[in-house]
Amino acid sequence: MLYESIQTGNSIIESGITTNINERVKYTANTGTAFLSTANTLLDGTGTTVEVIRGASNGTLVKTLTIKAQANTTRGMIRLFMHGGGGAAFTILIDEIDVPAVVRSSIAESFEISYDLDYFLAAGNSIYASTEKAERFLVIAEGLDFSYP
Repeated sequence: MLYESIQTGNSIIESGITTNINERVKYTANTGTAFLSTANTLLDGTGTTVEVIRGASNGTLVKTLTIKAQANTTRGMIRLFMHGGGGAAFTILIDEIDVPAVVRSSIAESFEISYDLDYFLAAGNSIYASTEKAERFLVIAEGLDFSYP
């Protein structure tokens, strides 16, 4: 059996089938930002949403997402939506981030959350964001665009 597996592997290599296993990929930084301030309580992606980052022509790997309040906050929610462009247009809710009530001062900073995603964003697809309350937030997505030299 082991011998057959080795022979099968050799025959695949010898038959001219190519793969992208050893293909070189060039990464280019893609940082998307969005400023949220208009209240939107809808969960379907309609209403006021703001594009944070869009997938490049070969796709984008979104590495981190940071949300920073620009003022005091009341208990609410930041919502992230995936929007597919082109012929297969769709919008779906992909995450909700709980925002606690925070009063900033000289010793207490405003609300901030940052987390790793490692989320692949296909070409033309976008991540949009909205805020449940009419409060000011900055949303920053750090990604890497793929290209093949």
